[in-house]
Amino acid sequence: MIEGINAGADDYIAKSADFDVLKARLRAQLRRKYFEDENRRIREKLVRRETEATARKQVEAEQESSISACAISSSTRALSSNPTSTR
Repeated sequence: MIEGINAGADDYIAKSADFDVLKARLRAQLRRKYFEDENRRIREKLVRRETEATARKQVEAEQESSISACAISSSTRALSSNPTSTR
């Protein structure tokens, strides 16, 4: 039994004539599988949302940087083309 669990088995069911015990243990394993799958789906969804939020922030930061650079460039051109401006 220990070798089987160490090799990766989740449970050990001894040969038994009690079919109700077998059904109960099987239901318990199915519940565990359901909760593990649900947990995995939730984690994947959270990671996907975090990744999308990070990407969105990067795009917004790049857009702000680009807008700032254009504004600085425009104001510099305005100053250099205006002969009455003082430097």
